[in-house]
Amino acid sequence: GSQFDYVAGDAAQAYMGRLNEFIRHMWFIKPNIIAIFDEVATGTTATYDWLLHTEKEMEIDAERNRVRVPADTAEMWAYFIAPEELEFSKTDQFTVPPEDRDAGKPNQWHLTVKAQSPNGVGRFFTILVPRPAKAVGTPAPEVKAIAATNGYAAELTIDAAWYLIGFQDGEGALAMNGYQTDGLGLTVWQGAGESGLMAINAKQIVQNGKTLFSAAQKTTVGVAWQENGSVLSIQVADDTDNLLEIASDAAPAQVLINGKPQDAGVWSFADGVVSISK
Repeated sequence: GSQFDYVAGDAAQAYMGRLNEFIRHMWFIKPNIIAIFDEVATGTTATYDWLLHTEKEMEIDAERNRVRVPADTAEMWAYFIAPEELEFSKTDQFTVPPEDRDAGKPNQWHLTVKAQSPNGVGRFFTILVPRPAKAVGTPAPEVKAIAATNGYAAELTIDAAWYLIGFQDGEGALAMNGYQTDGLGLTVWQGAGESGLMAINAKQIVQNGKTLFSAAQKTTVGVAWQENGSVLSIQVADDTDNLLEIASDAAPAQVLINGKPQDAGVWSFADGVVSISK
């Protein structure tokens, strides 16, 4: 959709019995944030390697748990939010040398980010921020880990926009910086003249006791207030049949669902809540 793309996949089978679990969540928060949450587990003490392969040599900043990836037309910053104790290394050698048919291709650099797990349970929360070439040499995006209950969270400042991103882990609701949700993931953001919420598989988002979003059934959704709240834009699956309620200071002049204007028969406003029957 226009606000985000989300996908999750089970990769455990590729490890031929060495892993009990490997779920990778990838959340593309548009226009330029990729949040990755990896859930891995095995039945014994384990060392996990998070890998990245690039054509140009990466710059490792181990003190800040971040890596810069250069390229001809862009750059990318990779931030490792969790776990905190990591070991970084890089090489331009393949573990298995390429076959002769690949001898003429450019060489690659390989990043290994190593984490130890005494009980075999591993969790990686990583944020990738690609930027155009014109941003090279300017200060790196500000990304830092923040405290979270039942999960992991990060706070970002990118191009004058602010983001709070978290993934739920374990039992109970994800809570971070005054926000709480029963969903698998939550993003809160503010930019110039607009702000929004995004949630993965959630029925409710609450801020300091105030319900900001609720749904009759769990849903993956994006809510954006544009033009200082006059336009309410919602991203939700086209086939969803759900009742959505969104807190709003005033009735919006227009409501969009997946980019399409909605008439009053679909939505209503009363007592600080926009109700949408989708």
